[in-house]
Amino acid sequence: MQRILVTAAVLLVSVNLSIAFAGDIDALHKRGAAGSRSTRTNLFDRTGKRVGSSRTVGNRTTYYDRTGRVTGFRRGTDRRATFSDRSGRTIQRSRTSGNRTSYYDRTGRSTGYSRAQGKRTTYYNRNGQRTGRSRSSSGRTTFYDRSGRTSGWSSGRK
Repeated sequence: MQRILVTAAVLLVSVNLSIAFAGDIDALHKRGAAGSRSTRTNLFDRTGKRVGSSRTVGNRTTYYDRTGRVTGFRRGTDRRATFSDRSGRTIQRSRTSGNRTSYYDRTGRSTGYSRAQGKRTTYYNRNGQRTGRSRSSSGRTTFYDRSGRTSGWSSGRK
């Protein structure tokens, strides 16, 4: 799971973001995956510094670094998604069944999973060890590392 989540972080901004912060990419953008509506999300580190953003139109999410440069893409539905780098090379896939989202590397090997309960999501590596969690409230998602410290947050708008 660490590899898949760190890869997801690269799509957003940098490898320095925590596993919990990076892990919620899939869930973060499900809200804007329907129809032709556009959803924009800004991502912040624990100090409040803006570190990246994303824009979702239909079933495609584009990730940007803090300077506005494209860093990667997510394509798919609420059930299945593919993440690719800026050049279009597939990096990871996710599949959701019920409240569980499983993550796979480009070879199809499982790297971890997450479980959602209401507005809370917990992330695990492939050995079942908890790596982080997130909680959503009033349009803001806060991410926590495995020790419970805030690692960042996101704020979105239509």
